[in-house]
Amino acid sequence: MCVCALMGIGLVLVYSASFIFASETYGDGLYFFKRQLVFVVLSLAGLGFASIFPYIYLKKFFWFFMTLLIGSLLAVFVPGVGHRVGGAIRWISLPGGLRFEPGELAKLMSPVIFAYLLTYEKKKSDSKWKFLAIVLTVTALPVLIMLKQPDFGSSVICFLVGATLLFCFGLPWRATFLSRELLQSLPYTPLLWRKLIVGKGF
Repeated sequence: MCVCALMGIGLVLVYSASFIFASETYGDGLYFFKRQLVFVVLSLAGLGFASIFPYIYLKKFFWFFMTLLIGSLLAVFVPGVGHRVGGAIRWISLPGGLRFEPGELAKLMSPVIFAYLLTYEKKKSDSKWKFLAIVLTVTALPVLIMLKQPDFGSSVICFLVGATLLFCFGLPWRATFLSRELLQSLPYTPLLWRKLIVGKGF
């Protein structure tokens, strides 16, 4: 009910804020409202599907979803596929003038990624280097790609989700808070390097 209420409020705000502009620009005051309504319907369909989807398959097909995530994050750098706005290239151009932001998929995958790591069943034949490689691949690689786009906001959110799951898994709140503060600072490391070491402005 809360989700539906928020969606309803969002539709009202879109209608109120865009009616005059849409009428003058597109000749249809409901242009943006209709677009938003389509996304609301798709979101509700996705919500319904996720509620009945057996979560065990998320672990079974984890590497398929992970490959899809990495592939979509890298696709923005392909000429003709990625769409640059304001100096950032974090969108994929789709037919019909639509755009898809892989960073949003990374946000959805963050709980799945950390849940996978927290429930990973290490085999006797697995070395510590193999587990380290898995951890770096599923956590650091997506974030590094998003920082390259750059998309600092999505990177920080992914880290916060991970810290929250660690706390729910039993990590003491003090350690969780410390890790959260440290992880939040990581996405800004390139900016600090550019400012302090390279000597260039933000």
